[in-house]
Amino acid sequence: MLQPDVIEAFRRACVPYDTSIGVIAKERVYLDQDGGAGQRIRLQQILTSWSTRADGSGSTVRQQLLPDVTARNAGYVAWRGLVGEADLTEKAVAILCERFL
Repeated sequence: MLQPDVIEAFRRACVPYDTSIGVIAKERVYLDQDGGAGQRIRLQQILTSWSTRADGSGSTVRQQLLPDVTARNAGYVAWRGLVGEADLTEKAVAILCERFL
């Protein structure tokens, strides 16, 4: 996500950006054990990918600024995937569109 503090850092450094670098999500949804919406939070965020604005966990800048810091397992797994919207059912689109799950 493009957090508000990152947007503020861009502004202060006069780094141009626009919302085309990501997708706007208007709501964050936490799913319950049955796959239903357990909790919903109205929160507008810009979702983007590491390849759009950084070089991920192997960051050259991170290694230069923090050479003694090493990555360690956080204890969870995140799955990501990409499916064309036209390939989704109407129900899936209604659940996923403009939301971060």
